[in-house]
Amino acid sequence: MASWFITYERPMAPPGSIKQVITPDHGCLLKITGSVVGVDLPDRAEIGRYATPLPAAEAETLKALAVSAVDEASALKGMTVPRGTRFMTFGLGRTGEDIDSLASFPMSESFPQAIKRFDESMLALAKRMLDHPQATLRGTAICEPGTLTPQENLAVTLTLRNSGPAPIRIQNPAAAASDEKVGLQVTVDKELPPGKEDEGDMKFVRLTRGEVSQQKPRESDRGGALRSMVELAPGGEIVLSLRLQRRLYLGTGAYRAWVTYESSTENVPEQAAVEGSLKVPAGTFSVKAKR
Repeated sequence: MASWFITYERPMAPPGSIKQVITPDHGCLLKITGSVVGVDLPDRAEIGRYATPLPAAEAETLKALAVSAVDEASALKGMTVPRGTRFMTFGLGRTGEDIDSLASFPMSESFPQAIKRFDESMLALAKRMLDHPQATLRGTAICEPGTLTPQENLAVTLTLRNSGPAPIRIQNPAAAASDEKVGLQVTVDKELPPGKEDEGDMKFVRLTRGEVSQQKPRESDRGGALRSMVELAPGGEIVLSLRLQRRLYLGTGAYRAWVTYESSTENVPEQAAVEGSLKVPAGTFSVKAKR
C-alpha cells in the first residue's frame, strides 16, 4: 500500500521560500531558499535543507489539518487578486504517484480558519527543524572600514560557512568564469527616519570578477588557480573580499549594507547541494565629508 505525503510551500522574500514535505515513514524535510520574513522564525542568514523524523501521531495530525485546509481552499477557489500576488501552496498525495489534491491561497488575503491552523502548525514545525540541519550554508559579513569619505569605495568581508553536519559544495565567486557567474550583489540603504525613505537612497550593485577575491586560500589552492567550486567540510568556510571598483555617489550619513550570494546547484551532486539566495547583513557604515 502506497504511503502518503504532505507538501507545503510558503513564499518568503523574493525569490525565496520555505518548502516542506512530510511523510509518515521519513518524517519532515524542510528547505529554506531565501531570507525568512513575516513569520515567527529567526532569520539566521542561512539557507539549505533540514530533516528530522516525526512521531506517527504528529504526522497524522498534520495530515488531518492539511485535508481541512485543502477542502477550505477548494471552496474559496476563484478569488480575484491583483496581478503578481504570491500564493502559499499545499496538498496531499501518495508516494510514487502524482499529487492527489493541490490547493493554493493568496498571501495578500487573511487566511481563513482551517488554512491558518495548518499554516501555523507547519511554521511551528519548521521552527523546530532549524535544530536539525542536513545541508546548510550560513553567511556573515562586515563593512571595512566603518567610515568612508564620498570619494572612497565600499569594501566588505564575506564569510560563507558550512553550518550543517555533512560536506557541501558551493560555487566560488572569486573563481567565476564570467561576470554573470559571480553571483554576488551588494545592497546599500541609507538609514533614515520612518516616512523619510527614498528609493534613490538604496543602491544595488552586482559584482564583477575584478571586485571579488578569496582570502586565505587553502593549501591546495595556493600558488595555482583557484577552484570554481569548493567543498566545505562541516564547519569549513571560505572568506571573500568584496571591493567595489565603482562610485556609488553616496551622500554623508549612516548606511546599512547587505550581501546576497546566489547559491547555484549546477554540476553539484544533490546530497552536497545548497540552493537559494543567501542574504547576509553586513552591518552599518558612515560616509563623512573629507576634512
